Amino acid sequence: MNISQKEKKLFEAWSFDRKKFVLDGVVDEDKFAQLTPSICFVLKDVNGKKDDCRDLRSFLKEGAKEPLWDNISRWTHGIRHLQDDIEWSEYQSINKEFRIKELNYIAAFNLKKSSGTTPAHNSNDMLEQSRLLIKKQFELYSADITVCCGTGGQLKWALGLENTPWQVTSRGVQYLEYSSGKFIVSYLHPATRIKDSFLHYALLDAVREIYL
Repeated sequence: MNISQKEKKLFEAWSFDRKKFVLDGVVDEDKFAQLTPSICFVLKDVNGKKDDCRDLRSFLKEGAKEPLWDNISRWTHGIRHLQDDIEWSEYQSINKEFRIKELNYIAAFNLKKSSGTTPAHNSNDMLEQSRLLIKKQFELYSADITVCCGTGGQLKWALGLENTPWQVTSRGVQYLEYSSGKFIVSYLHPATRIKDSFLHYALLDAVREIYL
């Protein structure tokens, strides 16, 4: 059973008796499997209309119009080229073709499977209900690098690692080696109001330190 089939089975159980459920996960399974390091992004909830119901994978495959995916596409490209010193001028202007190319390499999932225009509330209650299912989805990907986009504490709790202390890079980014050679990085949301270039290079600096 491939990842897509496993996702389908998991979501059938997860979405049972729920009217609104947003699918997510691996965008292109072949490209995800080819990539070293493999990359997964974990977000809190869907940045969309309250009653919207869609498949995030299709949204990303088509180039993702929302600005936060510009940063995630940059991050993906940078992680794919960790050995290279790429100047910001190459990232400053992001187009749809660039997003499509980069986002097809990743897995991305939300802890909350419903859409909304505001951040998720009562996160601990949400995670209590979905903790096992979140853990199962995380394990489907076994990603080399999992970047938590403002969700580090929540994912850590969902995985039963709440009593495991974070390790810290030399520049202060928190991370865990959750399995041999596989890391969770606790990072900022890609729409955080910090210069995009600062967000980009701080993440790459951390990934280089813990992975290379």
